[in-house]
Amino acid sequence: MEYHSAFHLLSDTINKTGVSCVLIGGFAVNYYKFSRQTADIDFLITEEDFNKIKTFLEDAGYTKEFQQKVFVRLKSNKRYLMDVDFMFVDKETLGKIIQDAKEISIAKHKFVVPSLMNLIALKLHSLKYNFSIRKGRDLPDIISLIKLNEVDVKTKEFHRLCLKYANEEIYRKILENL
Repeated sequence: MEYHSAFHLLSDTINKTGVSCVLIGGFAVNYYKFSRQTADIDFLITEEDFNKIKTFLEDAGYTKEFQQKVFVRLKSNKRYLMDVDFMFVDKETLGKIIQDAKEISIAKHKFVVPSLMNLIALKLHSLKYNFSIRKGRDLPDIISLIKLNEVDVKTKEFHRLCLKYANEEIYRKILENL
């Protein structure tokens, strides 16, 4: 079957298989008022659910370009299908994120994005473990999300979020950049 976009394919695949996943990355950031360009589509999913959809995506022309223990990047042989990244989390974590997720529509298909605080937590976590690689993308995303959504970073709750998913140094960098 031919699809007009990766979103059509992904929506159809998700619906056929009944897997749960959350749209993260640039498209999720865009939902929260910060418009930025992105070259791929990012999802949070369990590895078990990814294995359920992998064949559908391969049949549509996707191949594995890169894989780590908790991450896989798929590239399409069709120019009009964006690359797709899947980050693996455990079922409990995914369930918690889905519980607070927001439903959105892209290309007339429904997807869910994390709540604002869960999206920031995901970006904080990414910064904590890949600071040198992710500081040029995730830190500006966090700063913009905070400003555009008027997040009070001086609350105990926000500080605790930073300590739970990152560290005091990253919290200070956020304060410095506001």
